[in-house]
Amino acid sequence: MQYTAIEIDKFAVKVSDDNHEGIVRYYDVREVRGEMLGKVDFFCGGSPCQGFSFSGKQLAFDDPRSVLFFEYVRLLNELREINPDMVWMLENVMMKKEFERIITETVGVNPIRVNSAIFSPQNRIRNYWLSWKVNPLLFVDRERYIHHILEPDSEEEIRTYTPRDQGSSSDNCRQVGHADDINGHDILKRIYSPNAKAPTLNTMGGGNRHPKVAITEPEWSSASIRNRRLDENGVRKDDQLELALVPCLEVKGEKKSNALTTVQKDNLATTLPQGRYPIADIVGGQGKQLLKPNIAKAATLLARDYKGFGNQGMTGVRVPKIKQYPRGNNKGGIKGHDGKTPSITSSSWQNNNHLTYDEGYTWRRLSVVECSRLQGLPDDYCKSVSKSQGYKQLGNGFQVDTIFELLKQLPKDTPMDNVVSAFDGISCLKVALDQYKDWVNEET
Repeated sequence: MQYTAIEIDKFAVKVSDDNHEGIVRYYDVREVRGEMLGKVDFFCGGSPCQGFSFSGKQLAFDDPRSVLFFEYVRLLNELREINPDMVWMLENVMMKKEFERIITETVGVNPIRVNSAIFSPQNRIRNYWLSWKVNPLLFVDRERYIHHILEPDSEEEIRTYTPRDQGSSSDNCRQVGHADDINGHDILKRIYSPNAKAPTLNTMGGGNRHPKVAITEPEWSSASIRNRRLDENGVRKDDQLELALVPCLEVKGEKKSNALTTVQKDNLATTLPQGRYPIADIVGGQGKQLLKPNIAKAATLLARDYKGFGNQGMTGVRVPKIKQYPRGNNKGGIKGHDGKTPSITSSSWQNNNHLTYDEGYTWRRLSVVECSRLQGLPDDYCKSVSKSQGYKQLGNGFQVDTIFELLKQLPKDTPMDNVVSAFDGISCLKVALDQYKDWVNEET
């Protein structure tokens, strides 16, 4: 197979050349003509998507990068005149219907929308305009999740997060909390469960845009609010009628919810351990002063917040603790359950005594190796460039498993002797094509 790549980014070219030999190269798509390429069996392109993406400014064809789509169309038309039986593919992001309609009318076929979460641990929805028919009913969910691609010995920094709820879900991803030490937009702080799908990889530039995975997840238990008579030691004394009734959060430590009633406070959920917690001790006063995020209402059961606790939902105590990592004879773990810190020493005490809360819910960003796995690439695929460039190039690439599954629905006798990839990036297409060729040989 002769593989011709059209790519102008020098770092993308470096990654591609480090992994593949014999690629024929052109750099600026605007300077390439169909007659220069000659016989082509398969033409593929993923023109720059920033102008169309919902995560961008949606300038569409007013964005100079998105105008390159018309260079793809020009080259497609020129190649089809020379190669009338050529198969082709165009990939791009989800976009406004008006932009999608323009592309569809220009290339002459309707797109198929595919989420890479079917084949990989990554939630990545893309439009594919194809010259062959694809039946989505033939796709088989591989049931792969973030924990399948994690490195057990990753050197990424471990940081803490605050559980926000019982795990809000969106497009196969499950958020379990927000990072404690990141400022800015909500999307930068989101921590995802390793037992669900990863969010869509992007170029990850600008700081804190890497996918963030929870190392430890909160355990949620059912709870309710009850009025109890408590003595000075907090012991329940219902028979002592002279004691005032005190609203208490009572945690059963069970995974099942309480029986549904018409009273909102009967069905709550919390990350607090089993026990009884006087509400005044948890939130202070009327509970409107502090946001204490590790108690939440049972998901979907309550239509509004329990009165007296603000607009952020039922809230609860966060206990400051110290997290230590194993070092020497110190086995590490969560310290300070009694409210006291470990002894201060002269040997870099601050470097292994990290402020955390509750039971030390922690997270780290996904490494370049793990992001390579999300894209269906070998672990060392981006070893020739810096970490920042590795993240960027992976975010711009195809998801290999998805392309492979689309190719599998081509007729098995489709020739693939001459392939041209416009906007080739790091040659993810070639990885998918190599897998496809091996699959065809096994099938025949």
